[in-house]
Order: sequence, then structure tokens, then C-alpha cells
Amino acid sequence: MNIHRSKKLAGVAKKKDDICKHLEAGNEVNAKIWCETLINEENLIPVYDVVSTMCDQINGRLTQIEKFGPPKDMNATFATVIHAAPKLDVDELLKVRQQIGALLEPEFVKECDTNYDLLNPVVAKNIDFKTPEEGEVIMRLCQLAKERNIDYKPTHEACQALHAYCLRKGIPAPEGVGGPDGPVPTYAPQPQMQDFAALDQPGPPQNPPGGGMPPGAGMPPGGGGGYGGAPAYLPPAGGQPPIYQQPGPMGAPAAYPAPMQPQGPSYPSHYNPSPPQLPDMGGQPVAGVPVMPPPEEQKDPNDKPNGADATDDFQARIDALKNL
Repeated sequence: MNIHRSKKLAGVAKKKDDICKHLEAGNEVNAKIWCETLINEENLIPVYDVVSTMCDQINGRLTQIEKFGPPKDMNATFATVIHAAPKLDVDELLKVRQQIGALLEPEFVKECDTNYDLLNPVVAKNIDFKTPEEGEVIMRLCQLAKERNIDYKPTHEACQALHAYCLRKGIPAPEGVGGPDGPVPTYAPQPQMQDFAALDQPGPPQNPPGGGMPPGAGMPPGGGGGYGGAPAYLPPAGGQPPIYQQPGPMGAPAAYPAPMQPQGPSYPSHYNPSPPQLPDMGGQPVAGVPVMPPPEEQKDPNDKPNGADATDDFQARIDALKNL
């Protein structure tokens, strides 16, 4: 296990050199491809350490296993070794898998290959090859460039992916990484401000005490519901509704039965629809105002005098025919 771990470390160092050459040449695409493999091989190093420690644990309890069989508290150890043996490509580890499988139930051995919950968390996380995020790849390239003193400036899209990855993981972004188009803006949520403009808007109309129409209902815009800004409804000081008060929306009874109101425009309570009264000029006519005769003096010229009979008209017509 130690020999294979050392070989893996040598291969990681070789890949770092290749990636740095691509960075010096300005070939970011190839560097990103090689960096994906580098990240996965670096993740395998702790897997070798964990599996090597578990092999030592099995070797130390061989006598107990031989006498009493495989203990239950070592199920995670057995499952991890069984799962990692074909993926680490270690011939000796494959033989250990065969020996352990002969002691355990076949169903358990099959489940170890598919159920990652039985494995050690470090091995379950790093044993398989996974495509890392673009932000993680860019961060690893920036770290390599800093280690080897390489002037590496990621592209604007790479910087955006890097900052998004750092913000999501809660880690600081590398210093001096802004791309050729300038520094990348970092999302900083602002505190939510209260909408004071909404507080200035009038709320729903409130009904007066005892029911009835709300203030300003049916009034023209401007003012407080009446002419000149005067409210259309003024409740009395005693708090009782006026006579003929309409019932409220909740069905509150009025003080007296309200008369039927004709359909038409709504006016304020102090508006008098009667025509204006002319001033008394002592019987003298007012300029611009026509003088109408008294009702008794208005006669129809076609009206017959009082006492006239319809036969008089007939006799007059006969006399006129005789004269012809």
C-alpha cells in the first residue's frame, strides 16, 4: 500500500509540471482538462491512507476473527476494504477481499459494492472519479500558479465561476484574480428597506359608527370627500347616527326607516338641489330675468268663452253656407 501511494504521489507531481507548462503557454483549456485529473488523483491519497490503516486493523484482530468469526463492529472496515480493492488496483488487496468475502455472507459482499452508506465517509467521498466544478478547477490552477510564480490571469468567465464557487462554499477567493476585463463584482445582498411610499397611500375606507356610507363615498376626487376638502359625513357629538341613516354593510338597523332614494348623482349632505331664490326688488323687474304673467292671465287664444255651446259653431257654419 505504501509503494502504491508513493507512485501515486509521483504521478501527481508530474501532472503539476505539465499543468504549469500549459499555464505558461497561455493554454487555459488544456490546463483545465489536466487539472480535473489532478484533483481526482489528489483525492485518492487519503483513500490509500484509510485503507492501509484498516488493513492493519484486520491484521491485528486475525486471532479473534479465527476463533469467534467476523465481529459486528468491523462491518464498516470489511465493507470499505471490499469496495476499495478493485478500484485501487492493488493485487494484494484483491486477495484480502477474497478472504474476507469467504467469511461473510454473499449478500453483504454484494451490498458493499453498491451501498456507500456502509463505507468509511472519506473513502465513500473520494474513491470514485468525479468531474469537479469549474470554480474548483480555476481555484486549483490559481494555487499552482502561485506556487510556481506563474503570471496566470483567468478569463472573465473563469473568474465568474471562481467567485461563485467561493461564495457558495464560504471560502475567500484568491487575491488579485479579476480577469482581463477588470474585477468581477461580488454579490452582496442589501438589507431589505421598508416601502415608506406604501404607508402614504390611503387605506380602505372605514365605515362611520352605526353603519352608513364611508366618508367621501361617491364624491369627486380631491379633498376629503366633500367640497373644499370638507368631509361628507360628520357624526354628531353624542355618537348616535342621524335620522334616516342608511344601514351599514353589516346590516345594522337605522334609527328610522329610510325613504327610497332616486338613482342619480350623489351629493354631499350640505348641498341644496333647489333653485336659487331671487332677491326681492320691490316688484321691479330685474335685468336679464324674464317677467312671467300670473297664472290666471295666461290664456289660450283658442279657448271658447264660458257658457258657449257646441251648437253655436254648427249654426254658424249653416248660415255661412246659405250666404254662398
